[in-house]
Amino acid sequence: MAEPSHSLLKNDSGQRAEYIPAGDAGRLFNYTRDYVASLVREQKVEGKRIGNRWFVNPQSLAVFVSKVAEQEAARRNAIRAERRLERKARQELKRSGMSASEAASVFGYTGDYISRLAREKKITGQRIGREWFVDKQTLVSFIASVGKKKAVRGEAIRKQRKAEQQIFASAEEVGLPKLFPSAQLARRARTLASAFGVVFVGSMVGLLLYMQPNDKALQALTSARSFIAESVVEPIASVGRLLSRGTHTLTDIVTDAAMHGQYAQASSGFWSTLYCTTTSLFGFPCEEETTGDVLVTTTPVAQPSAPPPSPTPIATTAVTHVTNEY
Repeated sequence: MAEPSHSLLKNDSGQRAEYIPAGDAGRLFNYTRDYVASLVREQKVEGKRIGNRWFVNPQSLAVFVSKVAEQEAARRNAIRAERRLERKARQELKRSGMSASEAASVFGYTGDYISRLAREKKITGQRIGREWFVDKQTLVSFIASVGKKKAVRGEAIRKQRKAEQQIFASAEEVGLPKLFPSAQLARRARTLASAFGVVFVGSMVGLLLYMQPNDKALQALTSARSFIAESVVEPIASVGRLLSRGTHTLTDIVTDAAMHGQYAQASSGFWSTLYCTTTSLFGFPCEEETTGDVLVTTTPVAQPSAPPPSPTPIATTAVTHVTNEY
């Protein structure tokens, strides 16, 4: 190999020092020219740029190379020591610890969950080959801490629910009962429930009215049966329920019975009107005759039309008029 060319240049302190080109320095220390030039630009070694060429002080570059070699040796030694400790820990963990699958079967978790805890450094563990081994004591401590956190969180939730119940109870005592007493609300609810019940019964009776036979006697019987079901049976049953509860006075019972009667009459009239309207669409007109309290629907009998009056002769009328005058 050719000897590098040396040049005497002034350094930063003004003293003359020996410099060699970056390419020659790279060949001496097994570096590339660009890397040596980058060391000079970053001021990690002593050098100068003259024109388009970089020159470096060989003594400064030698010191840098020796420092790098020392640092690499120290790093290799640290890595070796770390690997020795890891191998020792693996052996001890393999002897005293348990695999993730074994820990899962003992503590009721899955093997993947135990492995994830070890990867996240939440428990002590090490991967040996394709399987994770964990320390039993750290796993027990982790499970105990999780249980304690759950207990604290559950106690906080119970306190919060208790406070909410107290607030709701105080709101009931102060606000709603004064505006709407419970007895009044219960009475309205029962009234609405009875109304819906009567509407349902009326619907069923309306279907019976719609499906009437052609015989007038059977029609009257069906109407009477429907009326009894709506206006008699349901109010009696309602009055019986109120008497069995013992929560209504006699005035309330009479009022409720009257309301039930009105609901029954309204429902029967509505469905009777619906029946008549439907039958008239098919050319069967009907008449509604009220016999007492029973609504009977009958089909009118066609009566023959009267003959037209005969015309009076004009001559006869004139003679009669003259005779009356004289």
